[in-house]
Amino acid sequence: MMAIFLSLFSLLLDGILTNYLPYLKGNLTLFMPLFSVVFLLFLPSFYYKDTRMYYLHAFLFGMCYDLFYTNLLFFHGALFVILAFLAKWIYKNFEIRFWNVAIPVMFLIVFYESLFAGILFLFHIVPVTFSDLLYKITHSILLNIIYAEGLYLLLKYLPKKYKKKKIN
Repeated sequence: MMAIFLSLFSLLLDGILTNYLPYLKGNLTLFMPLFSVVFLLFLPSFYYKDTRMYYLHAFLFGMCYDLFYTNLLFFHGALFVILAFLAKWIYKNFEIRFWNVAIPVMFLIVFYESLFAGILFLFHIVPVTFSDLLYKITHSILLNIIYAEGLYLLLKYLPKKYKKKKIN
């Protein structure tokens, strides 16, 4: 239940901040929210033993993202499942702590943006250049690291009845 609540919270916060923060190229902003992608890093802690439900949650979460923000049906559903594989691998092989949560978040954002731009470029949906990709990556890291640190602290100090497994 907490995973669904935090998923919806991340999804809504993405939309709210996207409406209020300038995010077009050339604007002087370091804040491009990708909170839904960042939440995928913490999702394995809720579905530690139930892998099928974990990937189903990631797929449905991506479908909701598509429905609300991009109108590319199944695109983010499939993309979030790929990111869920990566997040689960990071969760199993690396210890996520308060001081080093920034590294997996940066890795996940770079992978997401690269995969997203690659697919858009491959199918000629939107013309994407390498400088556009670098701009999006560099301007989305700061705010998302701050969100990941807050989410880490929230999940770490959450009462035990809401947790399924301790964060690393």
